Amino acid sequence: MRPALALLALCATLWAAGHLVVGGVVAPTVFAQADAGAFPRAIAGQVVGEVLWRWSGWALVPWALALAALVRIATACWAGRRRLGLGLCLAGMLLALPLRPLSHALVAEGRTLAADLRAGAGDDARQRFRRLHGLSMACGLAETVVAAALAVAAAAALARLSGPSAPARPL
Repeated sequence: MRPALALLALCATLWAAGHLVVGGVVAPTVFAQADAGAFPRAIAGQVVGEVLWRWSGWALVPWALALAALVRIATACWAGRRRLGLGLCLAGMLLALPLRPLSHALVAEGRTLAADLRAGAGDDARQRFRRLHGLSMACGLAETVVAAALAVAAAAALARLSGPSAPARPL
């Protein structure tokens, strides 16, 4: 179970860190440069949108590996009758499973709407983009929180298994 916990900790950390870097570093930096007059704000939106789209595709890898690790941990907990560990794995899977595909779909739809807006679409498209942007941000935040919680839980379980007073029946 240690390799699965290590994989979960690593993948969930990468998953959360990617969201934090794109949403907390790249986007504010690019928009700050645009607001300072370095380039138009529309260009900043295109740049951030492209970075977000690329991360959205790459984020499927740590997400899928984290889910695979959760399945492995859950089967070990099931076999060892560790109800708490099994419950935590199932909760993690239920929270993580829909978030990444939903977030990816929202980003894809946002790309389409942004292209429509650049082509001169009206106020209706602008309103739809604003709503979609809000949903995408909320989904990204939820993804970051779930991934960070999975990373912390996996790291704590690893520490407990590897510590000097490791229990005979972990989790």
